[in-house]
This record gives sequence, structure tokens and C-alpha cells, in this order.
Amino acid sequence: MSRLIARLTLTLLILLGVAVAAHEGVPEPIPDLVSALPREPSPEPAALSPLPLASPLPEATASPSAEAPPRLLARDPSEGRLAERRPVIRLIFDRPMELTSVAAALHVEPSLSFRLRRQGEVLIAEPRQPLEPGVLYRFTLEATATDQQGVPLERSYRWSYWVQPLQADLDWRGKRGELSAPLILRFNYPMDPTCVEQALTIEPAIEGEMAWDAEHTQVVITPTVPLLEDADYTLRFTDPLC
Repeated sequence: MSRLIARLTLTLLILLGVAVAAHEGVPEPIPDLVSALPREPSPEPAALSPLPLASPLPEATASPSAEAPPRLLARDPSEGRLAERRPVIRLIFDRPMELTSVAAALHVEPSLSFRLRRQGEVLIAEPRQPLEPGVLYRFTLEATATDQQGVPLERSYRWSYWVQPLQADLDWRGKRGELSAPLILRFNYPMDPTCVEQALTIEPAIEGEMAWDAEHTQVVITPTVPLLEDADYTLRFTDPLC
């Protein structure tokens, strides 16, 4: 009896479901049994570990090529007429320079050789031979000269020197009858005594002694044999004066 009631109840439930669906004209979908089940809560997202911070970039260091180029600040003598034939020329830079590169970059027209040495930021140039009087010397320092870090000059530099023509004045202060009075020969530049004595000729010849002053601009010729009375004496230099 109990089995029969269970079958009738099941049949009735099925017929009722069809009848309701037929009444509305659209068959109802069968319920989704899975969706009807209670859902488990979604797990909490795992906490993200913070990304490591990027390490700071190293500071850029200036390479020698990025440094300001060296400059020639001054020259001594500056330029123009020189007071002596063997000048000591000082080139003053804003930093110590590489000596070999300066020597290769320094040109003179007409040609003139130098001894170069360095004292800190100053380069000292000394001519190996005296400058010729009346000649204009044109100096060029090319931009290829570098400092001690290899940085070249910002530009080339040009200047010029010239030496006044050589002058020699003869003075004799002897009075009539004082034929052993000395002759005084003066130059407008310091001279090389040996070079002058080798190049100097006096006609008629004078036997005597020569004595130079400390600056080598004046020589006193003292006759050891009296001069000839009423004679005209001529002094000349047979060789170029060094």
C-alpha cells in the first residue's frame, strides 16, 4: 500500500509539471541543480609581495672629453717689439699642459727652435739662437696641444714678435793729442761678446783690449798702442752677429 502511494505521488508531480508548462505555452527549463547548490566562498586572493625597488642609477661621471677645453690665458711678452734678441717667452694656461703636445703644436715662421720647459700652468720657451733684428716672427699654437688629461685646446692662437734692427754707436771722447783714449761701442741689444769680437774689424787696425759691461750692451776698446793722428777709423762687422 505504501509503495503504491509513493508511485502515485511521483506520477502526480510529473503530470503537474507538464500541465503548468502547457498552460503557459513555453516549457520551463529544468532547474540547474548544480547552480542551486550553495557556493563555497571564493578564496581571498593571495597578497602580492611588493616588487623590489629599482636601485638608483649611478651618477654620470664626466669623461675628459666632456671637460671644458684648456685655454691660453696670457703671454709674456704679450706681442710686438721685443727688448732683446734672446727673449724668454712664457705661455700661461688655465691648467698644466702636456709638454710634448705643445712642442708639436707650436710653429714659428720663419723657423725658430726652442727649449721648452714647464712650471705648473706656465710653459717657458727659450729660443736656441738669437732672433734676427728687423725680422717679424709669426707664432702659431695649434688647437692640437692638449692638457695632461688629453683634452685639446679650445682653438688655435696666433701672435707675432719682432726685433728692432740692430744699431751700434761708436763714441770716442779723446782730445787732440790723447791718442790712447778708449773707444766705446754701444749696441741696442745684449750681444754675444765672443760673436762680436770675431765679427768686428777696425781699419786701420787698433791694438788694444776689450771689456764688456754686465748687460753685454757696451764694450770699451782701450788701445795699447796710440792711435794714428788725423786718421779715419772705420768699424764694420764681417759676419752676421749671433
